[in-house]
Amino acid sequence: MKNQLKTTLKRIAFLTWFPCLFLAVILEGCVGFGVKSSEGIEYGNPFYEHMKYLPKNQLVDRISEQDEELIWEEMNALELEQLGDNLLQKKKAADAYVKYEKLLAKDPGNTLIQVKMARALIIGGFYEDAWKLLKTLIEHKPDLARAWEVMGIVYFEKNDYVQAQSHFNKALSLDTSRWQVYNYQGQIHDIQKEYAMAAQAYEKAICLKPRKGFLYNNFGVSCALAGLHEQAVNAFKRAVRLNYTQVKVFNNMGTCLAALGRYHQAFEAFSSGVGEARAYNNIGCIYMLEGNYEAAIESFERAIAITPKFYTVAYTNLKKTRRAIR
Repeated sequence: MKNQLKTTLKRIAFLTWFPCLFLAVILEGCVGFGVKSSEGIEYGNPFYEHMKYLPKNQLVDRISEQDEELIWEEMNALELEQLGDNLLQKKKAADAYVKYEKLLAKDPGNTLIQVKMARALIIGGFYEDAWKLLKTLIEHKPDLARAWEVMGIVYFEKNDYVQAQSHFNKALSLDTSRWQVYNYQGQIHDIQKEYAMAAQAYEKAICLKPRKGFLYNNFGVSCALAGLHEQAVNAFKRAVRLNYTQVKVFNNMGTCLAALGRYHQAFEAFSSGVGEARAYNNIGCIYMLEGNYEAAIESFERAIAITPKFYTVAYTNLKKTRRAIR
């Protein structure tokens, strides 16, 4: 039964959050958000977290568009670029693109701004426009590693992993310090079930950026998919110590701890990510998968009892568990 649990968890592991419905003993798929995923894999955000968090713009909401335009015109190049970066960080791709465009008008030869414009287009889902911009840039600056990197991201987002890897490799041939390239390559290897190669790619990224918590989360995912749950747990703990505390890392950790049979620790990990009620539901799901129906029922009942409002998911799981016993 433990091997069955591990196999099942490897298939469904690393959900953004765990309260899912059961059909017999199979967890229905849950939808993640904000990250590239495959087979339920939940990666750390590779695209925005490296950008600086900037102070909120001090423009009051009631300022006129004309006055705002004048303020933008008075900004120096660095201020305008920071404003664009801030908007890109907030995923306001269109607004960021406009700021970069204004900056490019002042400095037409600024290749970094052109790459950032391409990033904004990617975030906005305009892959073809990003591709055209980068293609022109690469034709004029074939030795620009960051342009090859972002072109690789375009292909990655279009699920063309052959072309993505080709462009990532070209970027690395020009600049081996492109740590985000290694992170993307790790995700591609995971998607292709090449877990050892994925782990190696993440380790290279970590060597370059050892303080990036999401890289340890991604490394942990590869370890877990390879069945190395203890190593995965250690990686997730390192991510948390580096203040990467998104829900996914706690659920990743809880899933692996459960696969190791350390249910109390798994519950604590789930609780840190989604709260006590959902943690009871999560651990109940795991007990259900193992066929430990009594423990599953107790967990679902606790989840329902401590929830301020009726916990529909836990109640549904409870009914399905009772039906499974019958």
